[in-house]
Amino acid sequence: IQIIEEGAKKIEHLVREGTLELGFVVSPVNEDIFDTMPLIQQKLGLVVHKRHRLAERNQVSIGELREEKFIGFPKEYAVREHIIKACRTEGWEPTIVYESSQWDLQAEMVAENLGITIMPEAVCKKIANQHVRLISLDNPILPWHLVMIWRKEEYLSYAMREFVKFVQEAANEFNE
Repeated sequence: IQIIEEGAKKIEHLVREGTLELGFVVSPVNEDIFDTMPLIQQKLGLVVHKRHRLAERNQVSIGELREEKFIGFPKEYAVREHIIKACRTEGWEPTIVYESSQWDLQAEMVAENLGITIMPEAVCKKIANQHVRLISLDNPILPWHLVMIWRKEEYLSYAMREFVKFVQEAANEFNE
């Protein structure tokens, strides 16, 4: 088994062209091309500095972030696409001042009050820095659904079929 870490768009491309047998990506994906197995269903959350104007709130809408400086994931990451789409639906374009694929670096930048970030709840819960606050997003709620993908009607090797079973069992335990 070879493991490659890339953004969801790159992983989809590698699976589509047959370089990888399967991959883990954020949905939605083209279900005409891929079979999928849902793994984790969560929401995206907002991370702000503890002195940020919204830091004492429990929930924030996307529209309230219009004037903010965003620290975000690179263009290859589906989570970025979801955030930009939500902002555009509200009629504005987010100002992305820094990009990093490293969630912990993003959190440290927020702790230095260099901007805000939006990331999956599971990642938000890992942030231990006391200089940031985690806030739920609503209106709209931004889903973050992790799925495993492989090409439709393609042969999966025995090793990969066993790996799919293993991942399904692990996901069932995680979601209980």
